[in-house]
Amino acid sequence: MFGWEDTGCRVERAEGVLVRDGQWSTDGFWTVDVRLSSFTVAGVVASECRFIRLEIHPGTHAHTIAEATPLTTGTRIVFGGPLLVDHDPPGWLEVHPDTDFAVTPPARE
Repeated sequence: MFGWEDTGCRVERAEGVLVRDGQWSTDGFWTVDVRLSSFTVAGVVASECRFIRLEIHPGTHAHTIAEATPLTTGTRIVFGGPLLVDHDPPGWLEVHPDTDFAVTPPARE
């Protein structure tokens, strides 16, 4: 099985730092890999030091921001959106942010 399967869950709020530069694909998607500092789904908060991939679809508010802002390693973002399973091998969870996506100022040291 290939493609995405909707889990029926929505990430209410998540925050993290890009672990590599965002990648733009020829089909217009932005792929972003994030080290999470917070992640909440259905009122459940995940522990820190987890990772997730974001697939940012063309035509969404999130894509407009991704196009206008350099998504480079270390960039801090806040996001939410549908939680899906990507069945392309090996298979993993992804968030597909739509209206809930922002680049935030870096944390102060």
